[in-house]
Amino acid sequence: MLCYTFVLNKEIFTSNTRKENPALFGMMMCFIAIVLIYGLLDCTLNIVATGTLCFIILNSACMYKEK
Repeated sequence: MLCYTFVLNKEIFTSNTRKENPALFGMMMCFIAIVLIYGLLDCTLNIVATGTLCFIILNSACMYKEK
């Protein structure tokens, strides 16, 4: 899981340098901030639907991955 998180974070930040879709990078950063702030107040990712939605949004960083 740690390796997956590292690779995903790398893709999120390299998607910002490619400048293909800057709104996607902004959406992912805002979503991460919302999850972290809400996680301080309540159990955020304990519900299956919320955790699934989180991973779907964060995995969108790989949409423009160069092959």
